[in-house]
Amino acid sequence: MWQNGSYVAFKSDQSSRTSADMIELWQSWIDRYPIVLIEDALAENDWDGWAALTRSLGERIELVGDDIFCTNPSILQQAIEQKVGNSILVKTESNWYCV
Repeated sequence: MWQNGSYVAFKSDQSSRTSADMIELWQSWIDRYPIVLIEDALAENDWDGWAALTRSLGERIELVGDDIFCTNPSILQQAIEQKVGNSILVKTESNWYCV
């Protein structure tokens, strides 16, 4: 859970982690396992973390934004400009429209 700028309440040890810690964790899993896609790798409000994640791992895997983009064209445009994520999950049952 994203709370006060960090990720808290890990089941394994109840510690908190920064965005950089989470990126390092994802990196270690990607190095170890054949992961090709991660959806909602970071919290929807962690835009700086998402940008850092995309810089770090965006050339290796698909970083799919669902919660962060909310299938919202204006939010998606902002994400494109800030290089946040490299894929989007489009839910056709949502109020998606193309302009």
